[in-house]
Amino acid sequence: MLRRAAHALASLRWRLTLSFVGLLAVLLTALGAYNYLTLRSSLINNRVTSLESDYTTVRAVINRLATRSPSSTPGRTLCAQAPSLIARTVAVLVADASGQSVTVVVYDRNLDVAATVPDSASAAHVSNAVLSSVERTARRSAAQVLDASPDKQLAVAFPITVGNTVCGVAQVTASMAPIDTVLHENVALLTIGGGAMLLLALVLGLLITNRMLRPLHRVTATAQQLAAGDLGARSRLQPSADEVGTLARNFDHMAERIEQSFAAQQESEAQVRRFIADASHELRTPLTALKGYIDVLRRGAARQPAALDAALAS
Repeated sequence: MLRRAAHALASLRWRLTLSFVGLLAVLLTALGAYNYLTLRSSLINNRVTSLESDYTTVRAVINRLATRSPSSTPGRTLCAQAPSLIARTVAVLVADASGQSVTVVVYDRNLDVAATVPDSASAAHVSNAVLSSVERTARRSAAQVLDASPDKQLAVAFPITVGNTVCGVAQVTASMAPIDTVLHENVALLTIGGGAMLLLALVLGLLITNRMLRPLHRVTATAQQLAAGDLGARSRLQPSADEVGTLARNFDHMAERIEQSFAAQQESEAQVRRFIADASHELRTPLTALKGYIDVLRRGAARQPAALDAALAS
């Protein structure tokens, strides 16, 4: 059984089919990886856009509160006089705007944690370098995926600005579980669909290669007939311009030349046999005469000078 399977796999039909299926598997894997990365990036960007929209709403509320301050520099005064109030207000408002589905960590201007909502949350923290960059440039950070328990967290840091003053940094983290669920479902669908496609490609590939290699099988059978002594065997395939058609034409031409060579050899051997037969026939008459004279001499003519001279003369 194993020997038969190994012999089948060693055939040109299976090698061509498996090569095609292997190439298709590589292409499907590359396409699946590209689709996975593209979908992951798109889902993360959509989530970040949603968080940024929620935070923009909260920042507008904070700025409206700052405009009610009697100070000429309401942002700076509010940040200096009520940093804890600002931190707590931002944390609560961002959490409420996002539907309590996020964890908000607010850092003061010294990058120390000033407030966390929910209070019992244990959120992963971005690096101080990222926080410093956000505070210095007053622009949100790029999205980062942080390792946390029980699942990974998507973190984005936003500057807390009141007027033109940066009061701190708000880090908003959301669970990656919904995104990972969508990605896992997508991978499962791609795996099932890719496996079904590869199986279908294997079956169709065997059928197609068998149809394409049928002329080669016919040429092989013709070669076996020639090896068995049937010099009149020909593939007689329909003429075509592909490689198989060229091979069939050249093979039939070679078989015809071999048949002509054997025919010429047989004709030469026949001529030799006819020459030998003709020569034997032509030599038979004088040899018979010689034999007759020798018999006459053996019977006593050699003792008669006249008979001996006549026999020798003949």
